[in-house]
Amino acid sequence: MNHLYKQSAGALIISLIMLLVITLLVTSAIRSSNSNLIIVGNMQMQVEATAAAEQAINQVLSSSAHFANSPSGSTYTINQCGLNYTIYGNQVLIDNNNDGSTDYWVYVNVPKCIGMIPIGGTSATISNLLSTNDTYWDIEATVIDARTCAVVTLHQGVKIRLGLTFWAC
Repeated sequence: MNHLYKQSAGALIISLIMLLVITLLVTSAIRSSNSNLIIVGNMQMQVEATAAAEQAINQVLSSSAHFANSPSGSTYTINQCGLNYTIYGNQVLIDNNNDGSTDYWVYVNVPKCIGMIPIGGTSATISNLLSTNDTYWDIEATVIDARTCAVVTLHQGVKIRLGLTFWAC
């Protein structure tokens, strides 16, 4: 009878050790899945912020006023989320989910001309509508997420053939 009690105690100890190991494995799996969920959420925020920056840059590109001799823009002092700096450009408020509140603040700097290249095969006096140069521009957009205060900066290069009345580099 004493031998039977020793075997029961050994089985109990082994089953408790197995239960402890399984509990540790489950806890580790839960922690790992929580970390993966945080990573996926950050990636989603980055993709949404990049899309908001591209949307704002496309709005700037759709207006030739941003490429004039005196480009349009305003001075913005950014004080959201503890950030303090000033830009000269345009502010675009993006509402991704159409709930009526701003999801992203996007600040697009005035486009910077980084170079001109003469167009080959054209005369210098085509008309006042065409220039004999292609201009290359850098457009920078800074996005601030209204929920998390994360900041994403996007640079986009663009080549534009502008008329003679527009800004030349």
